[in-house]
Amino acid sequence: RDPPEAPLLLVKMPMGVAFMSSTSSCRLRAHCRKPSSFRSRSSSSQRVIRARSDGSDGSSAVISGFAYLSKAEIPSRIPRSDFMKQMFRWAVQEYESAAGRENYGLPMEVKAEESEEGEVTAIVVDVKGVTTLRAQMDDEEVQVFDTVSKDKEGNAIPAHSMGKTVYEQGRYFVISRIDTPIEADRKPTVRAMLENFGGAVNAYYAFGSPFSTDET
Repeated sequence: RDPPEAPLLLVKMPMGVAFMSSTSSCRLRAHCRKPSSFRSRSSSSQRVIRARSDGSDGSSAVISGFAYLSKAEIPSRIPRSDFMKQMFRWAVQEYESAAGRENYGLPMEVKAEESEEGEVTAIVVDVKGVTTLRAQMDDEEVQVFDTVSKDKEGNAIPAHSMGKTVYEQGRYFVISRIDTPIEADRKPTVRAMLENFGGAVNAYYAFGSPFSTDET
């Protein structure tokens, strides 16, 4: 088996998205997107986490036979359904297309697992002959606030515009890989994929689309 991975490092992404990864640098510099200096935008959204015992650290998103790689905490105001759908579209374009094969030097196949309602619940990237990556939200429920109200004493308190308690499922977007060894010369490619996955998450948070940058 491979030697133990380096300790997890908390990589602070722009716009407040925290991306946890087993590596803080990318060896394939030509393949990595350089983090953009995203413009700040304010939001009144706040969140309260209602943790389940099996998913308070994102571990509920790592299925049997897979090993944790990284995770990003997704703000509660981001609709999970749209986020997962767009991240799947991004992954297909990034990894499965001819451009993806040229960028990473490996053939890949991207599939979506869906719920009975047709919602994307997991993104599976088969890196042919190397590994399989899996990305999905964990099982935590996050209470959503999108406005501010006042209590009887006139103090400002977080609230939801619909006047009721609203939750989104999933605190962390978790990436794992099938728990088998990876050849040493292929590890930089996997690291580059993780770097760019994180950049796509950050772009969605900043601009509402993983395909956007601060220049578009």
